[in-house]
Amino acid sequence: FKTSHQSWDIIARFGRDPSVSAHLPRAFFDDFVRVADDEGKHFLALRDRLEALGSHYGAFEAHDALWHSAAETSHSLPARLAVEHAVHEARGLDVMPMTLHKMRLDPESQALLRVSWEFSEFFFASFVKRSGVGKKSRYSSDQLDRSSSPSRLKNSKKTPGLIYPEEITHCAAGVRWLRHLHEVAQRAKGEEEGAREGGAAATAAAATEAAAAAAAGAGAGAEVGPPSPHPPSELPTWMVEAQKHDTVQTWFHALVSRHFAGSLKPPFNEEARALAGFDESWYRPLALDDEKRRREQAERGRSEAAAAVAAAAEEVGEGVASLTV
Repeated sequence: FKTSHQSWDIIARFGRDPSVSAHLPRAFFDDFVRVADDEGKHFLALRDRLEALGSHYGAFEAHDALWHSAAETSHSLPARLAVEHAVHEARGLDVMPMTLHKMRLDPESQALLRVSWEFSEFFFASFVKRSGVGKKSRYSSDQLDRSSSPSRLKNSKKTPGLIYPEEITHCAAGVRWLRHLHEVAQRAKGEEEGAREGGAAATAAAATEAAAAAAAGAGAGAEVGPPSPHPPSELPTWMVEAQKHDTVQTWFHALVSRHFAGSLKPPFNEEARALAGFDESWYRPLALDDEKRRREQAERGRSEAAAAVAAAAEEVGEGVASLTV
């Protein structure tokens, strides 16, 4: 439900942002209309399933990490693409295999899985044809058809290979358009450097001509002013930041470090992420070291235990005090 809203938000919010909208082709909006449509279908399927089980949407608490991230990135399209799609959506790819495995163990969930797989089989065929995701990964479209189609994955015993292709495209949208914005920024950088070099040459030529004119008119008391400096171009903040990074990966690292509270947690669904168009160079440098994570978890456990002991001691102390009175 939230992700559907946020897909429309990315269209409405940044489609009218003059700092970035001029660099967004029609394909950008087409991609996020598809994402919004997919997420709407996901929500309806889950809502219907909850109601069939006697519950309803909203009956259970859910985390609001997506809303926090949406608010944090409301001013920046690159940050939104990096955090919402290449972090949160990618995390969904990591945990989905185990979720599907648990659903298979529940007989009442089998019907929902069958419907999902039938839809995925149909969706996958059109996905491979219309998207360029496979071109950005180590897999060709033929390899996608042979090794990763839903019908094959459904019957496979290798659970980590299970991939919902529509979720891959949601992650791929973030990767694709973040890469596009980085390319736009780098082209602008090259053009600006070329203009600066041309301006420097023109300024030098003008200075030479001015000096010659000054020398020729010295006897007549001619006055020659300094040449006009070449005015620097004004670039939007996101473009200036992108130009500081030679690769889109390092720009992604900077965006995530600034706008996402936390580290990426392994294990990663490397196959699904590769199909979405980004390899380990994107996410491994941001991963929390396993040993460090274990230490932090142990420390957190000790702190919680100490807090529980202190609370119990305080409770006992209050009981003793009441008896004394």
